[in-house]
Formats: sequence, C-alpha cells, structure tokens
Amino acid sequence: MLLSDLMESVITELNAALGAGNVKVIFPHTSIRQKSNRLLVVIDVEETNASVVARILNETVYEKLLAIGKKVLAQENAQWNKDIENQLKDTIQPYWVMQPYVAEDYRNLYESMEKTIEGIKLNRKFEQYSELGRKCAVSGEHNAIFFRVENARKLPAYTSTKLKTKVSGRYDDLYLTDTQIVNQSVHTVGEGISAIQFIKRFYKQEESFPSTARVAALDTIIQLEDDMTLIDGKNLFKEYKEIFNKHHFDEQLLFEENITGGYFEKHGLGSLLSSKYGVVKSFLFTNKLTPYLNKKLEKEIKSEFEESLVKLKTVYNLTIGKTLKERELKLNSYYALLVFDGDNMGKWLRASDVIDLDATFDLSAYHNRLSKLLGDFANEATSYINSQNKSRGRAIYAGGDDFMAMLNLKNLTKHLLWLRQKFDQIINQSIKAEFPVNSWENLSFSAGIVVAPYKMPLHEVLNKAKSAQETAKLTKSKDNFCIEILKGSGDSVKAIGRWNIQNNNLVNSLETLLNGVQEKFSTAFLKVLFDEFQIYIGYDGFDEKRLVEMIELEAKRTIQRACMIEFSSHKNEEIENEEEQFRIYKKKEIEQMTIALRNLFNEAVASVKEDKMQNFISFLTIIDFFKRKINS
Repeated sequence: MLLSDLMESVITELNAALGAGNVKVIFPHTSIRQKSNRLLVVIDVEETNASVVARILNETVYEKLLAIGKKVLAQENAQWNKDIENQLKDTIQPYWVMQPYVAEDYRNLYESMEKTIEGIKLNRKFEQYSELGRKCAVSGEHNAIFFRVENARKLPAYTSTKLKTKVSGRYDDLYLTDTQIVNQSVHTVGEGISAIQFIKRFYKQEESFPSTARVAALDTIIQLEDDMTLIDGKNLFKEYKEIFNKHHFDEQLLFEENITGGYFEKHGLGSLLSSKYGVVKSFLFTNKLTPYLNKKLEKEIKSEFEESLVKLKTVYNLTIGKTLKERELKLNSYYALLVFDGDNMGKWLRASDVIDLDATFDLSAYHNRLSKLLGDFANEATSYINSQNKSRGRAIYAGGDDFMAMLNLKNLTKHLLWLRQKFDQIINQSIKAEFPVNSWENLSFSAGIVVAPYKMPLHEVLNKAKSAQETAKLTKSKDNFCIEILKGSGDSVKAIGRWNIQNNNLVNSLETLLNGVQEKFSTAFLKVLFDEFQIYIGYDGFDEKRLVEMIELEAKRTIQRACMIEFSSHKNEEIENEEEQFRIYKKKEIEQMTIALRNLFNEAVASVKEDKMQNFISFLTIIDFFKRKINS
C-alpha cells in the first residue's frame, strides 16, 4: 500500500503541474488499485518545462514519504528527528529517463529507455553514513529506533547511554509504551525496528490485518464464531474474546499453550491480569468458576498475577476448550504464505520476441492493455482470497503480476489452482486473442509457497517464500511452483512442481489425494511407498517407464488396503443390488486415487532435472503432513 501510494503521488503531481489532458499513463493502468514501482507515461510538455517534470520525478517520492512518516509518528505520539529522515531518504531511490516522444518511433524509444534505466541502476550511488547500534529486527539493515518497553523511559539493555548519545541526541523521546500500541501483534516487548518498518506497520490501519495465528486457525475460528453452544444465551467464543479489550486480543490466545505468564509478559500484557483491569472479574462465568477454582486456589498462590492466570485457564477450558472438544475440532497452528510474480515479464513488455511486430503494431496500446489485464487479475485474485467471510486468508499485495497472500491450509490446493487458471484466463488467453502472438510461450507465473507455524517470525517466513519462488524460476520454462513445509521442530521438506494447467496437472492430483486421505483412505499407503522407493533417492538413472508401472501396481495394492470406505447404500436405479453398488463405488474411488498417484509421480519427476525420486517422496511427505494438520 505504501509503495502504491508513492507511485500514485507522482501521477497526481504530474497531472496537477501539467494538466490531466497532457499526461497519458501507459503503465500501470490507472484502474489498478495497488500500483507497482514501474511507471511509463507520455507527457505533452514544452521542452522549457522539462525541468518541472524532472523536479517532480526527483522530489515527489521523497516528499510524500517524509510527509507520510511525519503523519504516522504524530499519530503514534513519537518524535521526528534527523535520524528518521536519513533512514527514510536512504530507503527508496527513484530512477527515471525522459526522452523526446515520437509516436511512430515508440518501439525504439521504449527499448532505448529500458537499456538506459538499467545502466543507471547499475551505476547508482550509495550514501555513506554510519549507524552504530542495534539493527532493525525485521530488515537487519538500518538501526532500530523504535522500541516497545513496559516501563516508560526504560529502554532495552542493549541501548546504553553512550550509544544513545552517539546515535541520537533525542533517543529518550523515541520509545513506545503499552498505551501507544494498537495491537500486541504489531509490536512486541523488546523488539526494535527502523523508521521505515515502523511506518509500514502503522500506515493506514483502518482495517486491522489478521495475525498469522488467525489465518492458521481460520477454518476453525469461523465455526467457533457461528457456534450455537450457549451459556446464559451468549456465544462461548465471543464471551472469551470479550475478556480482553479490542487492543489486546490476538488469536494466539485461542491456543492453550499461550495461556501462560511468559506469554503475557513477553507481549507486555501482564497488567491485564492485575486488579487494575481484572479481566476475569466481569466475565459472565464468574459465578460458575467457584467449583472449578476452589481446589486449585487452595494451593499456595504467590501473587495476584498467578491467581488471575489460574482463573483465566479455567475460563479457557469452560469456553474454547469445551467447544473444541464437544465439536471435535482442532486449531491448526500452520498457515501458508504465497508469493508469485510473472515469468519473463521483461520479454513480454518488449514484445519483440513473442509478438509479430509489423509496422502497424501499436506497442503503446499493447502495453496499456497488458497493464489493464494485469490489474483485472489483481482485483479478481484479491476479491477471491478475501471473500467468503475471509475464510480463505488475506491478500497482502496484488500489483498485477506480483502477488502475496496469507492462506489457511483448508482447500489450499484448490485456491492455488484457481489463481493459476484465472491468470491464464484473464491475461494469457486475452493477449493471445487480441494480439498477433507468434510464440509457443504463455504468460505465466512462478510461485513460492511456504507452510509455517504461526509463531515463526513473519520476516523469516517471507524470506523463505521468496527463496522458494526463486527456486521455482530456475527451470528454463519456468511456470512452476515450489512448496516448502517449515516444521516447528526445525525440519523442512521442499518439493517443486509444474503448473501444467492444460493437462492432468500435479495440483489436481495433489487435491485428489488430499481429499482422499481426509476421510476415505488412511495414510498407511504413503509410508509403504516411501519405504519401498526411497532406495532410488539420489539415483536418477532409473527407467521412468518401468518405475511408473511398478508404482502403479504397488499403489493400487496399498491404496486398496488403506481404503476405509464402509458399506453403505449408494442408490442407483440401474443397480438393484446395494452390495454391487457399493463395490462399484469403492472400486471407482480406489482407481481415482491410483491414477492421481501415478500422475503425481509423472509430474514430480518431470518437474526437476535431478533428485527426481526425492521430489516425488517429498510430495508424499507433504500429503501426510496436510492430513495431520487440516480439519476433516
């Protein structure tokens, strides 16, 4: 949102200074809500006014960023100083090229400007100024200026008096107390962040962003919110949330493992369990707590804090714990972070390698249309992820060919396939229908998907997702995805697959297998296949055709033994015998699973150049992981 608003400010300034009729934005299309950092514009201006354009391009981004920074700091009662200004100026660097425009020569002008801008970026200057002290916990680049501390004017131990004087003469003014924190998930006690990270967190917070814990447990949370299990006519889940005021509740508190003194102290919420707030005192179950608490409170309680904690745990068991147990639900502690961007977008923007560029071809119209289609996809993708009571997750950024979202694991493969097919439908098929594309290539994207526990720092998960995306782009044809599971134990498993949406694709096979093991088949067949075929790991000289036959035979046998479908009536007017009807149904389910497993193997070994069997085994491991983590 911040980057998009900065680009929007440049367009606004150009229109204001030169007149909207004199500014034609080609890329990005003006309808795109979240604009990328690429701007291509034709300006009708006298050569003598070119300096006005240069000033706007040079200064607008800086001026807008500094204005946003001052507004955010004022909003959060923090003080502005020179260190913050220096950090913000060092954060972003605009590069631009301006050349006389001749419509008939647009193609050559564009190619020339692309080369020039790349040359400028390669020779960019770096500001040399030193910063002594603790680095930002998120980026690790600039100094940490903003800290959250529990006691006013008590900075973390690593910020010594000497260091404060060196870094900033007004350091004592730059701290956050509990009362200045909007949500404990935004800033944790002891965390230090730089100016730009502070502004990103607090910029445009009209709608609170879901925590990773909420996204992970979203499928269960929605059921809890709609639960009709009532006490005194009130929803148990909503009553539990009301114990905490809106500034302090985080979905991490739905997990029993977090109802500890350590959690409340770490997040600066210790005061919530004191008599000052008395979060349990006004709870509607107060009169119902007595029989549960008598025995627990008989033992020695060292402090009021501990007594409140015992009460809170009891309340949790009577509300969240009770509902989860009675409805046989579980809170998933893992979520997925998805990042992707378009493949070979530079080539498609140049167009010369993929489109028949005859003398009549209007490259500027093509650029504008491509940008519009990218915007249409971004809008649809955002609406899809954020729809249905936001049960799928939340889109973080959608700039066209760039996309980022946090997703709940429920129906993850279905959502991934929808995004890839919609990208093909809206962008690729439209471009090929409207323009003389002479290449076999398709407009596609490569994605990185990381499944991680909600407690893992988000910046670490993001780095892993970007790394997975780069892995997906390593193959010559691209159009791949790389999925990595980061387990709480520290172990990880990674697999690479082709989207291959025109054929029996890998994601479809994954979805069939995942649906099957949720209710109809045990995962025993996965372990058998893993044990039998892991001997091929590290050896890529096997006969794939022969191995496919072996896997298909073994898969059919093991899947049949893993089938948990019990006899039931599957009515069919053409079949009178119900037992025969059941036999046909069961056989069909086993065949579907067998075919899906065969296709999974074919696609897994075709998606990588080496470690082919390892890739297949990794997909089997991922299926088993999802079975254990997703509610049926």
